[in-house]
Parts: sequence; structure tokens; C-alpha cells
Amino acid sequence: MRRVGSGRMRKGLIALATVILAAVTTISVAAPASADPFGQWCFRWNGQKICVPVSINWDWRFQCPQCGMAVDWLPDPGQVVGRQIALGLGDLSNARLAPEPQRGQLRARAFDEFTQAAVYAGVRPFVGQVGFMNESGTVNAGPQPVPWLQASAQDIAAGIGYIQLALNDWTGGGGAAYRQAAVAKLDEAYAELANAQVIGG
Repeated sequence: MRRVGSGRMRKGLIALATVILAAVTTISVAAPASADPFGQWCFRWNGQKICVPVSINWDWRFQCPQCGMAVDWLPDPGQVVGRQIALGLGDLSNARLAPEPQRGQLRARAFDEFTQAAVYAGVRPFVGQVGFMNESGTVNAGPQPVPWLQASAQDIAAGIGYIQLALNDWTGGGGAAYRQAAVAKLDEAYAELANAQVIGG
């Protein structure tokens, strides 16, 4: 996949923001019934573990309250991608209960952060290990498989892939459809975290 040039990226970001703002009133994230408001999504930054507060219904919080959900992406896309994904999930989490117009602003910022992740990744990431990140920055699978975390990570990867397709659409014919698909996949990814259940196929 071609890397996106700076001028192309700016145009893509503007177009993506337009679609997101239009979609805010039609796409809703399911309100989690029992999400932990003190959940975390973590990433590595300069050799350290950094976490973003995200309402996540996760099973290990009583065993390791300082740990947070994390994914090892393949191939390793670099630390900026992990940071932008975490920030995007954090803003989707904050938008869930925010009133308008803050909700729309947070959602637009979230998808801008996912777009930055897509640009820095260069190619669509694939899901490696999923689980929780301990203090050493290692992602551990935990005591049992967690299908909804795996599904959420797959949807994040798919959403980023759709953004990359939109940004590389030189004809302009399929960009809007790709962007709408990205919004849907990333919304689904957060809803799977917040509700601890697999939503789509």
C-alpha cells in the first residue's frame, strides 16, 4: 500500500472529518451496562507503559488493577500508532456519555486520531497478542481467552484499513464508502470493549 503524502493526508483528514460529523447523529455506540469507568488501554512509549482511561468491561481488573488492555500489532507499526489508537478509544469512551455538542466533537477527534494511526502505520496492521499490559510493557494473554477483546482488536485493524483505502482512493469514487465503513468498524470495536461481547462477524 502506498504511503500517503502530506497534501493528500490533509485532504483525506478534511474529508474524513466531514463524513464523521455527518454520521454522528446516525451511528450510536451502545451504552455499556457494566463497563469499568476506570479501565485502561495501554501502549508502549519510549520503553515505558502509558495508559489512557477507557471504559472497558474487563475480567482481570481485580487481579491486576494497574494493568490495562493492550494489543501487539503485526508488523510492529511503531509507537505513534499505538498511542493514536489509545487516544481514539479514550475519546470514543468520553463521547459515550457526553452531551452535544461535546459528543460530536469528541467523536470527530477520535476518528482524527485513528486516521493519524492509519497514516503512520502505512499498511493495515494485523492482530498479534491481545491481553493486558503489565508494568514491564509486555502484553500477556491472561488466564483465559477473551473473544470480545480479540474481536475488538480485529475491528480496530479493519477500521484502520478502511481509512487507508479512503486516503489512497485517487479516483474519489470509493472514498466516502470506505470512510463510512471505518466509522462503523471503530464504533463496533469500542462497543465490544464496553459491553464485553462480540458484536459482529
